[in-house]
Amino acid sequence: MSEYFIEIYGEEIPSQSQIDGEKFISNFFSEILSQKNISYDSITTFSNVKRIGCSITGIPSFRKSEVNLVKGPATDSNEKAILGFMKSHKIKKKNQLEKKKINEKEYFFFEKKIPKIHNLEIFRDFSFNILSNFKWKTSMRWANFSEKWIRPIKNIVCFFDGKKINLSFADIKTSDEIRCNTFYGNARFKFENFQKYRKNLEKNLVLIDRKKRIQNILNQIKKIEDKKKIKFNFDNDLLVECANFCEYPVIHEGQFEENFFEMPEIFIQTILKEKQKYFSFSNAKKKLSNTFAFVANNKNDKKRTIREGHQNILAARLKDALFFIKDDLSISLTNRRNLLKDIIYFDGLGNLGEKVNRQLSMAKILSKELNFELLPVHEKIILMSKSDLTTEIVKEFPSLQGKAGSFYALKEGFRINECNAISEQYLPNNYNNNIPKNKFSICLSILDKTDHIVGAFLANKKPSGSKDPYATRRSAIGLIRTLIENKICVDIEKYIGLSMKHYRNQNEQIKLEILNFIETRLKNYFKELGFETKVQNAVSNGCKFNPYIFYQKITILFKKIGCNDFDKFLSSFKRLHSLLTNKNIIYKIPNKNLFKQNEEKELLEEILKFSKFIDANNININYLTSFNELYKLSKPINNFLDNIIVNVENKKIKENRFKLINFCKEQIEKHTIFSKIL
Repeated sequence: MSEYFIEIYGEEIPSQSQIDGEKFISNFFSEILSQKNISYDSITTFSNVKRIGCSITGIPSFRKSEVNLVKGPATDSNEKAILGFMKSHKIKKKNQLEKKKINEKEYFFFEKKIPKIHNLEIFRDFSFNILSNFKWKTSMRWANFSEKWIRPIKNIVCFFDGKKINLSFADIKTSDEIRCNTFYGNARFKFENFQKYRKNLEKNLVLIDRKKRIQNILNQIKKIEDKKKIKFNFDNDLLVECANFCEYPVIHEGQFEENFFEMPEIFIQTILKEKQKYFSFSNAKKKLSNTFAFVANNKNDKKRTIREGHQNILAARLKDALFFIKDDLSISLTNRRNLLKDIIYFDGLGNLGEKVNRQLSMAKILSKELNFELLPVHEKIILMSKSDLTTEIVKEFPSLQGKAGSFYALKEGFRINECNAISEQYLPNNYNNNIPKNKFSICLSILDKTDHIVGAFLANKKPSGSKDPYATRRSAIGLIRTLIENKICVDIEKYIGLSMKHYRNQNEQIKLEILNFIETRLKNYFKELGFETKVQNAVSNGCKFNPYIFYQKITILFKKIGCNDFDKFLSSFKRLHSLLTNKNIIYKIPNKNLFKQNEEKELLEEILKFSKFIDANNININYLTSFNELYKLSKPINNFLDNIIVNVENKKIKENRFKLINFCKEQIEKHTIFSKIL
């Protein structure tokens, strides 16, 4: 069995492009090998800042000879068509053709023999195709070449079965020479196989495995933790990004002056992560430490120039932040409200000043449902909840939106719970993030997300496919999680309608699109939790836009399935339901005067009692206890079906019994649509 190998070496590949590039390579080869019916054992992709490629093992050296049956024209076609087919396949004599019938029509067929071929030739084509058609998010041309790549290429190594594949791309001819880490000299070695390639690179301080680079970073960070008695603030995204900066990551540590702690820790952490790509630590008191760590290419820093250089850069960034804060505090958040009118919300949907006014109007309704008093101070906070978007610190660090507002509100004398609502309105911002817990924060979060979803759809900025540039899906999931995890019964449909009334566009079709979008997000969320679609559909009556009630009912039904009483009832319902299949009868309420047996009367009496219970009780709230009433129907249903023949000769009695069965089904499915889970 043979091994295929390709490595493209060049200038620095951005972090995310390395990850995307590996996925593309894996998908490209798995698809094309499947199409060409070429077997293999495994595809191993790799990348770092300077190189990207893959190794494929267990490939047959040769593709076996094949015979393909090629369909030609019908035997009764004109001579010109037949001769044309023969010429295109280099067939000299007509007796080389076979005749076969397809759907009573006879056609000519030709057995085309594909000779045995060395897979090196096939993989030469594959190699050129992947280079020419690589789907980078952005790519570039360099020099005077027409070919494009993520960054200029310097070397290509490509082998099959120990033999070099000769090809040229962007005037770079394939080589058998592997380049090592240029920060430690110009070492090179000849390619032999992937296993030796990996080992030789590691000896020369190149790690092609991202997991190894990450572990290398963590091992070095552990030494800093032990030495300084501090705790690393783990951040997987930052770890992956930093692991993709270097061929062999080396961790250095630095410190910043403690007087910078006059600004909030989250501001410092944001600067460390977003601007500098530095790792942060916490001390024994779980406060941010002034020690930081960063990744570099070079081990040697005996003169501490690398460390001091990074410390100076960070100090400049932190000084800038202090300047922004001082400048921002010269204008209060309340006074900044006037600046919101200059910030467009969505094109055609007004400005941010109008957005906060909408949210205040709806807060007066929502606060009553959340059972908290909306005080004048809350109204003031709502009106200035977007004011920090006008500050210099947020313009420089957009991720501090909300957090900056909370900090500035606190400086202006507002209480901590009121200030926190400004930052917590954006929670949760993903599946795992914390949710707001304070009632005022919950209120502001619900209103912000509802208004954002409505605005996005009205402005035709709705998500499509994998694209969601305005994070509308994230807002929907955040809204759903906030309601479910806080056990809040709020009908989203109501607030979608209220929000739309504040806009000029009252398009009913758009409202339906929004509701369908919310419903899809809700069902996907429940799928993530492990609830089957059929269970969701069974309980969606009257609650599909009330996430917490919906969640409660799904959870209850999910637990009931498999229980003895439930299974007995479902078995009886299934018998009942099966009689209605494909019966073309217009069902009405059954006529008691046509009942001939006690079992008919008893079933109707019990179903009317159950119907009365459903009408008298809010089934969404009393769902769990209502199962006891439901189980009482098992016996009369079974008695009816065991002792009564439905399909009798008397047409009126027969139809009346079907009416009774249908009436039972309709009343039962006011509780749960059991036909969805049969």
